[in-house]
Amino acid sequence: MAIFNLNYYTEEDYYSDGDIENELLNMVKNGVALSDLEQASYPIVYHLSPVRENILNWYPFDPEGTVLEIGAGCGAITGMLCTKVKQVVAVDLSKRRASINYERNLDKENLEIYVGNLNDMEFGQTFDYIILNGVFEYAISFTDSENPYVDFLNNIKKHLRKDGKLMIAIENKYGLKYFAGAPEDHTNQFFLGLNNYEQNHSVRTFGKQELTELLGRAGFAYTKFYYPYPDYKFPNEIFTDETLQSNGYGRDYYNLNGDRYLLYNEQAVAKGLVKEGVMSAFSNSFLVIASAEQLKEAEQTLYVKINNDRKEEFRILTQIIYDSEKQQRYVRKLPITKVAQAHIGRMMKEENIGAEKLKPVVSNSQDMLQYEYLKQATLDAEIKECLDKKEINAIFDKLDAFFEAAFSKAEIKAYDTENFQKVFGKTTSMGEVLCVCPANIDLICDNVFPIDEGYHVIDDEWVFSFPIPVEFIQWRVLNELFNKHSELWKLTPKKAFYERYAIQEEHEAIFRSWNYYFSKVYVGADTLERYSIEKEPFELNAVLDNSLALKKALSFLYYDDGTGYSEDKKLCSMLRIQEDEFQVRFELPVGKNIIRLRWDPVEKRIVRLNIRKLESEAVVTAVALNAMPSEDGWETFLSLDPQYQLYMEGTATYIQISGKIDMILTDEQFQRELSKKCELFAKEYRNTIKETNESSAESESRNTDKRKRRKGFFSRKS
Repeated sequence: MAIFNLNYYTEEDYYSDGDIENELLNMVKNGVALSDLEQASYPIVYHLSPVRENILNWYPFDPEGTVLEIGAGCGAITGMLCTKVKQVVAVDLSKRRASINYERNLDKENLEIYVGNLNDMEFGQTFDYIILNGVFEYAISFTDSENPYVDFLNNIKKHLRKDGKLMIAIENKYGLKYFAGAPEDHTNQFFLGLNNYEQNHSVRTFGKQELTELLGRAGFAYTKFYYPYPDYKFPNEIFTDETLQSNGYGRDYYNLNGDRYLLYNEQAVAKGLVKEGVMSAFSNSFLVIASAEQLKEAEQTLYVKINNDRKEEFRILTQIIYDSEKQQRYVRKLPITKVAQAHIGRMMKEENIGAEKLKPVVSNSQDMLQYEYLKQATLDAEIKECLDKKEINAIFDKLDAFFEAAFSKAEIKAYDTENFQKVFGKTTSMGEVLCVCPANIDLICDNVFPIDEGYHVIDDEWVFSFPIPVEFIQWRVLNELFNKHSELWKLTPKKAFYERYAIQEEHEAIFRSWNYYFSKVYVGADTLERYSIEKEPFELNAVLDNSLALKKALSFLYYDDGTGYSEDKKLCSMLRIQEDEFQVRFELPVGKNIIRLRWDPVEKRIVRLNIRKLESEAVVTAVALNAMPSEDGWETFLSLDPQYQLYMEGTATYIQISGKIDMILTDEQFQRELSKKCELFAKEYRNTIKETNESSAESESRNTDKRKRRKGFFSRKS
């Protein structure tokens, strides 16, 4: 059982996330995991997500080693560390946070949690590893000296063995995301780190060179930098200087760290910086291993891909390892959880997938899934080379040859079995079609290496022993290809590929359904995506005309055909403005049984509208859903998401809406003007209520049905 040590506790907690910590404590006491919740606030996701462990769950700790974790907090990585080493000592200033950590890890016999200030503590030992995970940046706030960061490093160094390793996970002050529109993580202020934390004296992050110099001044002469991506809080990949260029740094991951904007295409810029060889200076975060002595490693980890955001039985990680003794690179796959060992075991079995020229890469070890790193170019790399030359026929030739080899023994079969439905869900059956069995559904071009008149396939994680339609596997290959290479869309339409490989467009909806079920239900992948916050595009060119005289804006019309509103049933049109008059027209989809419509005039703006005319073949009535109405027909929206419900009697092919716009504020202007405008709106609203209450029954009876509906909707929305 873990030990809870209060010998150094001063009855004062120095920081807190507030009452949410009580909720966290109750959750862990009752064994409630993040996966048990339908929704959760950011602090709960931040403290309880297993993805937090990805920062170090791949690191080859000495199993006989000892760890001092400083600023362990609620135990995001403490339990994982206990499975890696002989002893873990966790320290935190907050008793409540330490209590959460203790309740999470009660069963850890090798854990002792201290509450209090590290500077007051004596442990009677030194440690092999000291870990600062999101802690070092705060040293200025709890170290009273002229050089707080160097002095803090010197203070903790006395707890580290002479040949021990200090591990620091921290944001990069010059991280690319901060240039692209992400606020500084600790203060939520834009460009604060880039402006060297002007007027801030509680937190600091550092660039790569700056951090190296600080460590050197404290006697840590040797450093090794890793680049967790998208950041150290929720990393999915770990890069090194050796793999920043070769392993695709800069993929588009969902955003969990609060509201942020996009000033430019971050992925495109990342690709450019990688090509220029300077990406390490702009990595969003660092994991740095520092020591006073030369870092000696028989094996070097060059890259890690961590699939920890899945069902436990499928949680694995993939490493690229360099064996310095053999001077050889290896790919190694390891289970993250105990129950995932069976998944690794299935992958270690050589599968005969019924194609002579399609060969799985077989493990060269009986103890683990490991194989030599293939130096040859992937099929994706070959296609990219053709794409750069705009040689579409060469791309077709390469795919033709691969598909012919992969599906040479395909047969017409019924695929819709019980096993198939377990993995891909129940959908409309296509009957008997061309299938392969066994089938590797993950034959994407990144996993395929053209070698010796055949193809070697890596990552055979998803090989199934029941028939799967060839058309579906080919669709997955093409879908991945078009998603990865946006320039392919410019070279040729996707339809040309579908026609060449007899992929029916009407089957695409079925395939998307299978793909979704497989990923989200069967594998349980990307569970954190539900907590993602959309990155808002921010066009600097638009700022030049960011005034009340806005000339145009995107406008959206959602239609409900009986299955509710959704993003795939959305029409977009340009709302054009001349002085204070606006007009927008939508062409309605033909053949749809439209039950109702919702019009969003503009996005992310405060707006005041007066609809003067609704033109259509049908009779259309507009009712504001979230506005403050006035007697003269104007609706003032206090929300950044103005909406109208449109009632339509009859059928129509178009709707055209026109009227007056009195005011438009952007999100940025809204922040500056909110208090002033809200006071004005509130006064107008109070006057409206007063006038309504004082009106006579005769006056009230003259109100139109439209007016009544508008008030009813507004009341319910409020």
